[in-house]
Amino acid sequence: MGASGKTNCEVSYLKKVLDGPAEIQVIDVREPGEWNTKHIPKTANIPLSKLDLRIGEINKEKPVYILCEEGFRAQKAVEKLSRAGFTNLIVVDGGIKAWQKSGYPVESGKRNVWPIDKQVRFAAGAISFTGVIFTVTMNPLFIVVPCFVSIGLMFSAVTGFCPMATFLCKMPWNK
Repeated sequence: MGASGKTNCEVSYLKKVLDGPAEIQVIDVREPGEWNTKHIPKTANIPLSKLDLRIGEINKEKPVYILCEEGFRAQKAVEKLSRAGFTNLIVVDGGIKAWQKSGYPVESGKRNVWPIDKQVRFAAGAISFTGVIFTVTMNPLFIVVPCFVSIGLMFSAVTGFCPMATFLCKMPWNK
């Protein structure tokens, strides 16, 4: 285990632990719309965007397995939980994608919501494309639109904070 009390595990290990007698907590930090689309049985949904508000729902005395779509948000959740004094944190490598790829069962809801990262890529592409079309057909000054989106994507890559993802998390289809 690392200095922060964080370690990683493969989905096969999580499957064994979930099937065993140990008392653990598995927290899926994806947004509710994503979780309702598909999730691992016996997991709790505490979105990263609400983690600070719901941290009291997590027992510090038990191991906390954390997952998301692929792993980025789980790492962010570990940072927040470590700062709050949690010491037994385990990130599930590859998240729900790796779980499904391994053929393990998921519970599915009726909704089919894209993961936040896919929503961001689609929105960034649509906004950039629209800006280019407006630049060519209406006014060259519209070139600032794709430039602004590009700067936002670079900012997100460097800082790990994506304002567009934060905005999209608040949309009704992600609730």
